[in-house]
Amino acid sequence: MADRLARKAPSYTPRHLAEKILTSRGALEGERKQVTVLFVDCVGFTALSSRLDPEDLHSVMDGCFVHLMEAVHRYEGTVNQFTGDGIMALFGAPIAHEDHAVRAVAAAVTIQRTQREYAESLSRERGIDFAVRIGLNTGPVVVGKIGDDLRMDYTAQGETVNLASRLQAEAPPGGILISEATHRLVSGYFITEDRGMRCVKGIDHPVRAWRVTGQRRGRARFEVAIERGLMPLIGRARELAFLRECGERARSGRGQVVSIVGEAGVGKSRLLYELKREWLEAPLTYVEGHCLPHGPSLPFHVVIQLLQATFRLEEGEPEGEQVEKFEAGVRRLDPALEWTLPYLKHLLALPAAELESEGLDQAQRKRRTIEAVKTFVLRGAQDRPLVVLVEDLQWIDRNSEELCRTLIDGLASHRVLLLGTYRPGYTPPWQDRSSHQRLVLDRLSDEETIEIVTALLDAAELAPALRALVLERTEGNPFFVEELTRYLREQDLLEPRGGTLTLRRAPAPGEVPDTVHDLLTARIDRLSDPLKRTLQVASVLGREFSLSLLQALTPQDPTLTDHLGELVRLELLREKGLFPEPTYSFGHLLIQQVAYQALLLKVRAELHARAGDALERLYAGRLDEVLSALADHYAGSGERDKAYHYLMRAGERAASLFAYEEARAYFRRALERTDPAGDAEGRRAAVLEKLADAARAHGDLAAARQEWGDALALVLGRGERRRMADLHRKIGDACWAAGERDQALAHLEQGLAALGDDTENLEAAGLYQEFGRVCVRLGDHARAMDWAQRARAIGERLGAPDVISHAYNTWGVALARNGDIEAGAASVARSLETALAHQLGAVACRAYTNLAVMHATLDHNRSLEYCREGLALAQRIGDQLQQSWLYCTLAGGHCTLAGDYEEGVKAAEAAVELDQRLGQRNHLPIPLIILAQIHQCRGDGDRSAHYYREALAVAREVGEPQLLFPCYEGLATLAIERGDEAGAEDWLSQSRRVQQATGWDSDSFLVLPFLC
Repeated sequence: MADRLARKAPSYTPRHLAEKILTSRGALEGERKQVTVLFVDCVGFTALSSRLDPEDLHSVMDGCFVHLMEAVHRYEGTVNQFTGDGIMALFGAPIAHEDHAVRAVAAAVTIQRTQREYAESLSRERGIDFAVRIGLNTGPVVVGKIGDDLRMDYTAQGETVNLASRLQAEAPPGGILISEATHRLVSGYFITEDRGMRCVKGIDHPVRAWRVTGQRRGRARFEVAIERGLMPLIGRARELAFLRECGERARSGRGQVVSIVGEAGVGKSRLLYELKREWLEAPLTYVEGHCLPHGPSLPFHVVIQLLQATFRLEEGEPEGEQVEKFEAGVRRLDPALEWTLPYLKHLLALPAAELESEGLDQAQRKRRTIEAVKTFVLRGAQDRPLVVLVEDLQWIDRNSEELCRTLIDGLASHRVLLLGTYRPGYTPPWQDRSSHQRLVLDRLSDEETIEIVTALLDAAELAPALRALVLERTEGNPFFVEELTRYLREQDLLEPRGGTLTLRRAPAPGEVPDTVHDLLTARIDRLSDPLKRTLQVASVLGREFSLSLLQALTPQDPTLTDHLGELVRLELLREKGLFPEPTYSFGHLLIQQVAYQALLLKVRAELHARAGDALERLYAGRLDEVLSALADHYAGSGERDKAYHYLMRAGERAASLFAYEEARAYFRRALERTDPAGDAEGRRAAVLEKLADAARAHGDLAAARQEWGDALALVLGRGERRRMADLHRKIGDACWAAGERDQALAHLEQGLAALGDDTENLEAAGLYQEFGRVCVRLGDHARAMDWAQRARAIGERLGAPDVISHAYNTWGVALARNGDIEAGAASVARSLETALAHQLGAVACRAYTNLAVMHATLDHNRSLEYCREGLALAQRIGDQLQQSWLYCTLAGGHCTLAGDYEEGVKAAEAAVELDQRLGQRNHLPIPLIILAQIHQCRGDGDRSAHYYREALAVAREVGEPQLLFPCYEGLATLAIERGDEAGAEDWLSQSRRVQQATGWDSDSFLVLPFLC
């Protein structure tokens, strides 16, 4: 069949290319490739055709085409289309070359040289003026067979092709124009002139063009990629000695943290592999984890890896066996670690019902989880020295980074060595710790490079030409050394000669890739079609995959395991494990990426859908273990509903692990799967609300307001009154925190209006509570107490402890501001009791703040106790907004009662930083007032006045009367100290007007600004 079809192919398709197309499923079905497109056109063809007899014209053009095809085929390009008076050629497909751009431009230079010679002969023999113009562009295309038969029409489509065609039309007779994309890849090989920006037909933006005027020999410049595979470890004796010394210090009880920094491919992993081989024979525990590149990070992903490795939890094991193995391991280490079990199980996606019974909110659970892991690790190091390796820290998720930082803060006196690798550009948050050291890996010297090559090629000596080639092309990067050596061997370019290994044929300039991506593309395309197809299908599953999952995508393929074995032998894949089933990983991330990128979008979507379906079957009953994979696969498929479902679930799980940024990333992707015009199920509003809730929990008030507002606009159209009311409440709360009083009140009023007579619900109670808090801040204590009572009544009828606790808090603050501080403190104490009993962390923090303020005048020691307990809780649960209030309370206690001004300044400045970063302008005047008071007490009148005036400006802006009084009083006392009686009287008169307008007395003003 192949021979018969090849005979039918047009004459311009070379036989080897015809066979390639007919035996390659990718070529027939289509692939995505990075190629260089070349267009050649005869100048003045219309005029020429009018002058010549058709037979003469055919003869002239036939001679031209012979030269064109010879040049293209010389550089292994593909003439895939005749345009009547020219050709279109591809470089990089279907035969991939790492230097396709260089080849294409070299072919263009050859074409112009041969055409000039041909034109001279035409002019001399027939009096004909003849010239061609050439345009080239490099970029992504879809390539494959076109038409509805088996003609050998192999072509490319896309904007890359269009731009090449337009540049050809712009080129001068006898000239070559190339795009900027092509110029970046060939500038070292050719002499070029910048022809500037120009507008070309069919392209919606100006493009830069370069004219090629000559060819020169240039040195290939390689882009580095992360290391892969094993090769001799040469030139790292000093680094090994340093790491061994760090290991010895760690074993002696002096905890060590070492960062190994270097560019991709420089040998970080290879260095650590050597140490691992040594340490696996030593009496210590060694565990390692790898951060995920490219793609949404999984919360605590590295920590989960380390725990799975520690307890030898294998994928596919029955859940019950994993639980039994895990619990036995923890108890065997130390029965006192029993309390850590539910938190560690939650990380491992194992059942942890006891965790839910504790009733902790998300922030509390996160803090306890981090404490549990830290306790477990440090306890284990007491019995046996521990070495922990975390690779590719530049991709670490935030929660794992936070846990590592917490662990590092406590390992100074423990037998722990923590090793981390990363690329330049990442800065670990623990770099200033005394236990931390930084090891930078440099490139290899020329002698070390040659020593590696001779070992890889098992050669006694390299010929000078081969030696020069290796040094020129690798530049001392170990990954490049390994790839170049393999390339020379696989292309059969080497031969022994007289005891020396030499080159059979010198590769053309640039024949060895100038980027690792192109080199890997060439390696993959050299595979037989069955192997290539297996590799591409596996690439859809990610960097690592199981045999069972791959089999689900390649049903009824009895040769699959043989293909995998061959790919492992070729080092494109690696075996990761055999129990409970074989698992594999790509030898390098870029191998997986290159294989995946070659697939057509429709093929990717189909494979992703099948992978998602397989995961649902393989992990039935325990989908939480693979939520991220399910979300990614269905997001890449055409199944919109399932993509939405799993993206939402993955976002909710990320939020449950306090990974709010990761949660928002999932929710954003879920939002893309909703239809703004026809959202009958209200999905879009639901996603927007979750996005906003996560933003609010993370302290991003602006984003929360925007997304709640977008959700509200959608809910308004659906007439969902209770959801409308609740969204108005949330927006009102955020507006108030931002100091926008009028907008806050307007939203709360609109929330009540949305409910109408429907008031026996939690949405109404939430609105009543917010109104109560606002009235307190505005000085209307009677109305505040009324709203609080109404909220509490609904909360008690509906069994809502959060509503009840908030109501007691608001009631107590109103009492205190009305002059009865003791009664107010008693009410807030009931709020705190209720909040703690039901694990309501944020409500408890508010109560702690108010109790600390109220007891400042009743019991100083008790006030500081409440303040410290509240601040510790706020920090554990990540409540940044409440932390600012507590910092101010702590600052006030330090300064006014304990006289510790330095600590007071630190606490107040911390509050200012939080308020400014979070946009919490309704609270910002308070820490500014405290700083003003501190500097006033220290005798620095100028700085004090500066802070008072800054606080006053914000207080006037947000319109809260309670914030005005301390500013007026402070500025008045400063005026008195300066002897400015008129100024003092002016400030005092403004203070009296505030008291008269609000009905507050001077004693109440001592605590008013600090109650919330």
